[in-house]
Amino acid sequence: MSRPSAQPDADHPLVAGILALPILGLALALLGNLGLRAFAPVHAPGPWLRAGLALASVLPLGLLLIRFQRKVTKELDELMQRLLLEGIAIGAGAFLLLQALTLNLLAAGTLPWSLDPPELLLTPILCVGLGIAWRWRGYR
Repeated sequence: MSRPSAQPDADHPLVAGILALPILGLALALLGNLGLRAFAPVHAPGPWLRAGLALASVLPLGLLLIRFQRKVTKELDELMQRLLLEGIAIGAGAFLLLQALTLNLLAAGTLPWSLDPPELLLTPILCVGLGIAWRWRGYR
């Protein structure tokens, strides 16, 4: 008789694509940012139209994040919810550490790079993704 394993399997919804929802929404927001940067200076629409385009580009991210939250609470078991929570906590801590370092380097006048909005937007999701991957590896 085999004992049930506490390890998550490869067909679990977390592995099968539940994390793709916020990443897809972020990609759409970044594409909207790129579109606004590329076409707004050329065609110079009014400020209200630019603001509407900016809002329209992040609306899918908001809807996908709501769907992500519902999937996490309804489709994942307690082990997977804990894994996801621990990964998010590790990623948030890493992001705060990077932000504190960036602010201190700015204050010291020694920041060796410039930051653009897409980089600021990608940093949290990359930190969280790496934190989840690290916790996932710990449970395997």
